[in-house]
Amino acid sequence: MYQPLSPGDPAVTLVCSVPLSDHIQSWKNVTYQINWYSEGKHLKTDDSICDRLAPGETEHVGPCPGEQLLSRLLGTEYTLNRWISCNVTARYTTSTANPWCIPKTVRKPFFAGLKVKPTILKITECSNEEKTFQITPTIPIGESPWTPGGYLNISFSLPRGIQLVNTEDCKVEMKNRETVTIRVIARCSTIRGTNNKVIIPKIVDYHSLFWNPAQVDLPSIWVSVESNANNIHSCQAYTDPHYYSLPRPVSGRWGSKNYFTFMGHGDFVLYNNTERNFEVHTRQWACGRARVTCNCGVVLRDHNDVIEFNCCNELLFYDQATPMRFKVRSKKRLAPGISITQTIRGFNSEYQVRFKCHCLRKRFRGWNGGSTGFDVPCCRR
Repeated sequence: MYQPLSPGDPAVTLVCSVPLSDHIQSWKNVTYQINWYSEGKHLKTDDSICDRLAPGETEHVGPCPGEQLLSRLLGTEYTLNRWISCNVTARYTTSTANPWCIPKTVRKPFFAGLKVKPTILKITECSNEEKTFQITPTIPIGESPWTPGGYLNISFSLPRGIQLVNTEDCKVEMKNRETVTIRVIARCSTIRGTNNKVIIPKIVDYHSLFWNPAQVDLPSIWVSVESNANNIHSCQAYTDPHYYSLPRPVSGRWGSKNYFTFMGHGDFVLYNNTERNFEVHTRQWACGRARVTCNCGVVLRDHNDVIEFNCCNELLFYDQATPMRFKVRSKKRLAPGISITQTIRGFNSEYQVRFKCHCLRKRFRGWNGGSTGFDVPCCRR
């Protein structure tokens, strides 16, 4: 149990409540003691339940306790994220030689802090599979006394290849006793076998002395990532333009890729995956020779995120004056987990773009335009 929060004070006082029958509550010749423990470590002895007897007296003036037994443990008397327990013992006051009886301990300790569950996840990379873990306050989280309207913020240190789906800037806000669910995916990384990774949560943005990030340790979440390399394949469009297609499934296994050349002029759909809401469009311009065209632009769309790489001109006719231009076409900021890296700088630049379940390996501007290649998870359908 805990007491309701006091206004302006986020520290939580725990309460140990011991029910007594009406008959025992009315006794005058008994005194009580309640001891508090944190995972086996003694925290406090509370012997202030009944008034102390004067020397020579053997009974209290009134019933002791006259109600159920209550003891309080202040927020400054325990450490968060620990199992807290209490026990009660009693003895007769008829003689100072009377021993204390065997303590009665609460059947189940109380965890005071933030519970993280589960702390072990198993997930397959480069798939639609999502795993979740939850953070649950077992005691109320009030407003920060130093930031009006601000509550407790938790951020996550993520290993490479792990992405949180539903968080902004890898941070969540905890308040009151509301449970927060975190969704996890493993991006495409073409690992082999099983990789074990660790998500480390921690309190950020100093909340209060009670919720002190230096004193509150949150458990790490271990993520076992299974390889999906056998189902990850690539396709490529390069130079004027030649194509390597994705393989087709044949008799329960992946067949070979197809190689071909396509000299179209204008805009084309290079790849479309309705299941994952992902597509790639290319634009081809004339390369100066009869009926020969080359890649000059590519647009990537993952759900509502749209990214463009473009060195085309209005005439869709090759020239050397237009550099590779990069632009985010969608109105809002890109979703968490999307990364854009320029691997080669300069006029003939190269980029790598990573999405949730796809990886554009390169997009560069060369003498005749550009090339595009990407990895995608394939399904045997």
